[in-house]
Amino acid sequence: MDENRREALYWERLRTIAADHGERISRVFRLRPGYLEADELAIVLNFALGRSLDALHAEDAPLATEAVLEALTALPPDACHPRTAVDALVWYDRGASQGRRVPTVIAQGALFQPSIERAFRDRRRERTGHSMRCLVENQRELARAVESLVDALGEPGGNQASRSALRANMKRIQSLLRSSEWHARAAASWAVKNGFSMDGISQALFRLLLQPLRRMGRLMTALETHLDIPQDQRCSPRINRVSRRVLLELMDAAAIECEQEAAGCIHAGGSTG
Repeated sequence: MDENRREALYWERLRTIAADHGERISRVFRLRPGYLEADELAIVLNFALGRSLDALHAEDAPLATEAVLEALTALPPDACHPRTAVDALVWYDRGASQGRRVPTVIAQGALFQPSIERAFRDRRRERTGHSMRCLVENQRELARAVESLVDALGEPGGNQASRSALRANMKRIQSLLRSSEWHARAAASWAVKNGFSMDGISQALFRLLLQPLRRMGRLMTALETHLDIPQDQRCSPRINRVSRRVLLELMDAAAIECEQEAAGCIHAGGSTG
């Protein structure tokens, strides 16, 4: 069976089992019956039983109800707690947001019922703030790394600056660029989850990331040319690629938001943050 089809069938079976036996499953985790919808209970089942269920699901023998209910009875007492449900939904929320392209995240829409979306608001806001702070710190570190290259030019024999020190600086810059791109995507994704408009998100990332990177790209091009750094070791092309990727991603996400607004899926410019 194709792996994507296998996974889709696995989740389909979990949702069906959760829909048919929601009250029993809720009691296991000491939840009020009906509080979690079938999709959410399926996430909890996968989180709590995923490893044991995987071996029970095959093309010729899809996941059986009896196997899931039996696995539930074998759960250790400390897993039979509402905390497991919270951890499962947090895990799913993180997996559907971090590391994903912003257009993908905005196209997902709400992952959970409104009450859970509201409950996750502060958690998502904290993650947005964390990634924004990392972006600011990365920009400071990038500025220091570039400044050290400039300082090397002013020293005696600066044009022949230590190649090992130069390589270390370049690697540091490349690492910071990767981190900045990741945190830009994460910050935007968490903000999207909290209902902030792409216009506001884009403005924040332009100020914190894209604008500084554009200035840095021009400076790095001049520095690398002056230092005669080989083309395959230069950071300026990487800086420009990061800027382009983030910009295009934000533009694609804004386009999806416009389509959703036109279809009446979300309120224009709305924010629940």
